Amino acid sequence: MIWIPTRIILRVFFRTHIEGVEHLKGIRGPVIFAVNHTSFWDPILVAGALPFFSRRYPMMYVAREHAYYHRYGKFFPMFLFQAWGAHPAQGGLRDYAASLATHVHFLKQGRSLCVFPEGKVSRTTEDIQPFKGGIGYLAYETKATVVPVILHGTYNMTLKGVFTRRYVATISFCRPLVFEDLFITKGGGTHFSVDDYKKTAEDIRKQMCIVFEKYKKDI
Repeated sequence: MIWIPTRIILRVFFRTHIEGVEHLKGIRGPVIFAVNHTSFWDPILVAGALPFFSRRYPMMYVAREHAYYHRYGKFFPMFLFQAWGAHPAQGGLRDYAASLATHVHFLKQGRSLCVFPEGKVSRTTEDIQPFKGGIGYLAYETKATVVPVILHGTYNMTLKGVFTRRYVATISFCRPLVFEDLFITKGGGTHFSVDDYKKTAEDIRKQMCIVFEKYKKDI
């Protein structure tokens, strides 16, 4: 239910351009949305860009530990992040299966998951930063379709800028990458190592960089 007021807020305070929604048609099973990370508004923008009553709702997202959100507690209590679908990964375990168990569970239930493979908000608008291997693990373990999403115009977004409609946010949904695209060409083995997951994550990043570079040339 929170997405109804969220969509209204986005319409009122954001100038948004949404591209590539047609790529979501016909996708079966769970979806991992792989998104470049530009601000803490990102998961709200991505989910808010989906059509009303989309089959991709509810969308969960991989969040930082709860303590990270205390800096926003004055304006955004933690329960709001949770209502929007935030579920923190267990950092520092050096074990994908342990740190991402909750998110694997969601995907195997057929839910959508928003992932920020850079692992943190980017400090540059010039490039997409290297990806962590967790997205490779999630894609392999659940066989979920990966939909890269490129965000433009949202870097370092502030509350003041939002309320004054300073930003023009573009949300671009790219061509889906299915399990065969990501893994079968690597030999179709039954066991993948951490390095394999990182290689898959880098393959996803390269696909996103192609779209990202085209956008930079356009502006």
